[in-house]
Amino acid sequence: MAWRVDRGATRDDRQRRAFQRAHAGVDPLGIPILAETPPNVQEGDLWYDDQFKSIRMWVAGEKLTLGGQVVLSRDSAYIQNVTAETLFDLKWEAGTGTLVNKRCLTFEASGNYSTTGTPTLRLKLKANNKVLYDLTAITLGTGVTNQPWYVHFTVILHNSTADSIEALTCLDDARYAADYISDIEQEQTIGIKDQVFGLSATWSAASASNKIRMRRFRVMMF
Repeated sequence: MAWRVDRGATRDDRQRRAFQRAHAGVDPLGIPILAETPPNVQEGDLWYDDQFKSIRMWVAGEKLTLGGQVVLSRDSAYIQNVTAETLFDLKWEAGTGTLVNKRCLTFEASGNYSTTGTPTLRLKLKANNKVLYDLTAITLGTGVTNQPWYVHFTVILHNSTADSIEALTCLDDARYAADYISDIEQEQTIGIKDQVFGLSATWSAASASNKIRMRRFRVMMF
């Protein structure tokens, strides 16, 4: 059962309950750790969603995400020997109630790449099939091996309807080839449910030596 906020409880009461529940699948604050919506959930119930690594609250018949961080750290498959746009297999799915007005999301991705010749590389931040930010094609150095790359985006959500919400995306930082700096904001309307966020890569030339992988993908919600 989810944890109900008791505004009349003292700090000592809350600490005592947290200690009593320390071995019952809860975090040190006494908030239950669950992988799904708790049974018999009630208005104001609070829990930690272990699947999406975020704090949830049940409000007006929906679970809202109060905040959290998801970090995926592993080597993705290489995107190589192909010129078709290809998504990295490190990606994040926004749970129900995550995409709401005035929410700020940050996306941070990094990895390494190698090239032969001087190909161009085009990275895009996407939500399902919608492009949130297109970095356009950038020419990389010739014959480089295991060069690091890094990108950081901020997405501000606003103007929601029953089925969609507007996403205003800013590029905060991009480091590969030469540093890529842009003050251009890009806006896109996306659905509010079942959205998978990720990064795609497109090479200008197909070669086994033109390859890129992601090694870390971090999402923060505010």
